[in-house]
Amino acid sequence: MYYRKIENFLDNDEVIKIKETVHSMRDDWRHISSFPIADEASIHRKNIDMSLIKSAENQYFLGDALYVIDNLEQINRDIQKRLKDNLSNMYAKILATLSHHYTNPNYSEQFAIPGFHIFNGEQTAFPFQWHIDTTLKMFDPSVNEHNIHSFLCCIETPKDPAGLEYRDTKYWERLDSVQSEYIEYDVGSLYIWDGSYIHRMKQFDMQANESRITIQGHIHFTNNSSMVYW
Repeated sequence: MYYRKIENFLDNDEVIKIKETVHSMRDDWRHISSFPIADEASIHRKNIDMSLIKSAENQYFLGDALYVIDNLEQINRDIQKRLKDNLSNMYAKILATLSHHYTNPNYSEQFAIPGFHIFNGEQTAFPFQWHIDTTLKMFDPSVNEHNIHSFLCCIETPKDPAGLEYRDTKYWERLDSVQSEYIEYDVGSLYIWDGSYIHRMKQFDMQANESRITIQGHIHFTNNSSMVYW
């Protein structure tokens, strides 16, 4: 699997400021149950194992990932504006950093900008859903799914560290025959990987006073330009 780690993408002061901003925007956090992905029809359509729903009890989003919405009208543009206004330096730094690895990266006007995946409060370690990050094809069938990379920076982690579990395959029929590999996130480092490989969040415990916060996004790249979105 293609994988890259950019150490100290954010320094300690930047991490603290972003963490404080995310917590100050708590009124804009939306529980996963408020998104279309959580209704019964979507759960059935997306073949989600109901036993995994326990892993979502304390799961929130600040922003709108493509994989939790059904159409672009469901993107909350007011939240998008507040994110841009409150975290302009972070969003500028993401593009500046990605520009060293991709051609002319820019945020999409159509899709949502990278946002925050948040877990807050006591949680028992449950497994998460295996998935691939190619949802963009549902909204634009013309894109090449092999030209989609995912990226993430951990802003806050519980004592049971945040991380990624992945299988080094793109083929679902091989899932059970490939061993899991793990990447444990360092706070402030940027992680980039090929989103077409099968992966999921590493399961973790959390105490009542803990949070797991990551800034996440995707990049669809070509020889001429690269679109950054969530």
